Parts: sequence; C-alpha cells; structure tokens
Amino acid sequence: MSFQDVLKLLEECYLYKPRSIGIPEQYYVDNVWCSLGGEALPIVLRRAVNGELPFRVSVNPRRENINIVPEIEVIHLDFDYEVEPELALEELLICARELLEEHNLNLYIVKTGKGGYIHIPLRVSSDEGLDLELAYKIAWEDVVYNLLRPTIRTLDKSACRLKELARLPYTKHEELKVTIQPIDVDGKTISLRDFKFIRMEMIKFGNPKLEDVVKRLVRVEMDRLRRLREQYVAELREGKTPKSLRKWEWIERVFTEPILLPDGRKRFLFYFGIPYLTLKTILQAKREGVSDKDLLNYVQDRVFNIVKAWVDKTREVYSGKSKIYDSWIRNEIKYCVEAWFEGKLRPWSLRKVEEKDPEFIELLRKHNVI
Repeated sequence: MSFQDVLKLLEECYLYKPRSIGIPEQYYVDNVWCSLGGEALPIVLRRAVNGELPFRVSVNPRRENINIVPEIEVIHLDFDYEVEPELALEELLICARELLEEHNLNLYIVKTGKGGYIHIPLRVSSDEGLDLELAYKIAWEDVVYNLLRPTIRTLDKSACRLKELARLPYTKHEELKVTIQPIDVDGKTISLRDFKFIRMEMIKFGNPKLEDVVKRLVRVEMDRLRRLREQYVAELREGKTPKSLRKWEWIERVFTEPILLPDGRKRFLFYFGIPYLTLKTILQAKREGVSDKDLLNYVQDRVFNIVKAWVDKTREVYSGKSKIYDSWIRNEIKYCVEAWFEGKLRPWSLRKVEEKDPEFIELLRKHNVI
C-alpha cells in the first residue's frame, strides 16, 4: 500500500469536511489545514503508514472549534480485547452480520489488530434543531441494547461519544505493526479502491429507517427535558428548592469539613462549589423578597465571603499550588447569577464532569467526597 494512496484516501473520504486528528504527544488538532497543512500532514501520515505512530481521525465532522460537531455521519462501535483480540474480531463479525442480515443496516468494518470497529452511517444534522449529543447516545444505545445480543463481551461500552476518534484505515498499528484493514462480514480484506467507494456511498445514503426512529426518539426526549427544565425554573422562581438540587448536599461538606483536595480547589469551585452556593443563596434571596435588581449584590457578598473564607482556610494546605484570585471568584459568581436569569443555573452533573475531567472525579472518590 503506497503512502500516496493512503493520503488520497484521507483527503477524499475524511477531510472533505474538517475533522480532528489525534496523534498522541504530537498533535491533537481540529482543522488539519490550519494546524498541519502544507508539508506537515504528509510527513506525519507517512510515519503512521510506516507504523511509527498512531493516526486517528474523528468519526464525525467538526467545526473549527474542536468542541462543535455540526452533524452525525456514523455511529462508532468499538470492539477491543487486548488479551484475546481474536475473540474481539469474532464478536465484531457476529454483530456485523446480525446488523446487516437481520436489521438491513448499511455498515462497514475496519480490523485494527486488537479487534476492530463497525461504522453505521447515520445522517442527523444540528440544522434540524436536534441535540446531537442526545441523538448519538440514543442511536448508539438503540443499536447496542435493542438490536445486538446481550452476550457480546468485547464491545467497549465506554466509547459512546459523539466526538470519538478511530484509527485511519491502511495505516499501521504502532505496536503490532499490522495494517489497519477494512474487511467484509466474512473477514475478507477490502481493497483501498473498493473501500473508498463503499464508505462514500454509505455516508451518502445513510440508514433512513434508523434515522427516522432516532429523530423521533430524540424529539420525544427533548420535549421531556424541556418540561423538566420549565418545572425546575418555575420552582426556582417561587423560591422552592428543586428536588434535583438536594443531591448536591455533599458539596456543603467540602466547605464545612476538613476535606483535602490537592490540586482540585479551583476545579471544585468551578464545577460545583460556586454554582451550588449561588443557587442556594438566590433561593434564600427570593424567600426574603430581594428584587431582581438587587439580586447580584446580595448574592455576590454572601457567596464571595463563604468561598473566600474557604480559600483562605485551605491556603496553607495548598501552598505552592495555583492561586485563586478574588477577581476570578467574583466573575464566576456573576456568571452564575446571569445563568440563573436565563434558567440555566445548576452545578455540573458528576457524569458530565467524569466525561470531561475523569481525573478530578477520581480525586473526589479518593478523598471520599462522593
């Protein structure tokens, strides 16, 4: 397989829309032309074709902002079992045949060396007014839990992410030195020329029946979440403590008990502490009849004093760590008050933080905070 052929595959089948490219310890970029363009991309890709480093491409397009996915192109099912890769590949092929023959889904398969992945085309765009994170989750779970048999062991159920990356076909695995190879449902290899045609045709036509089901389920779920949000906002406006807020009472313990969070103070305040205290203080203000005009000053004074006292109390424990400035605290409180007026204020969920910052959640568990 020539390097020029793989470069052409990358450009024609993946980079016709902006994508993230993941190369550990070297690059993690959102727009390949800006960050790698010119001579850099061929140099890096050549090394990946030679098996010197891994080369991953986001399974769904991105915008210039790496965090924005404007549309779903495929659902990514990752089968991986380092101890017994043959089992992962066997289960992958069983699932692929089941999805193809029993459910008539268009799909393509890529063998990676430690297993492989199945891509199921799905055309869903944010232009349709749909929450793509929710759409991807619903589609992935519908395929995995409703269409596939429950005995599958090697499917990575943590890889249910809209922003997933996958190894680029026809590069080499940097450890095993085997080629990342597209295959059919019988395990036979597919030529680069045929794979280009198959992928582009499948992306073009998608899976209309699955798309209709997913879009309907997403609209139902979005409507349910909208009603919950409206109820939540109404309770806040009336000065009631929403039931969903009571689960955050553990946050109080961090401020009142000598719980140590090495290197985690600022993140705790950002994710949980300041939003929680701000919301709690706003509810108190509403019970006391404080007007919207005076709300910011009322909240700023009280929340700042609590946070500042906690920061000062823990300063000796965290000596040498990053400083938490008064201006940063006040800005975060102001932002939270503004979010309340928009009906959007609440602490981050533990699940959301774990997806974004798993290291911090481990820190909280280590110190028995959650």
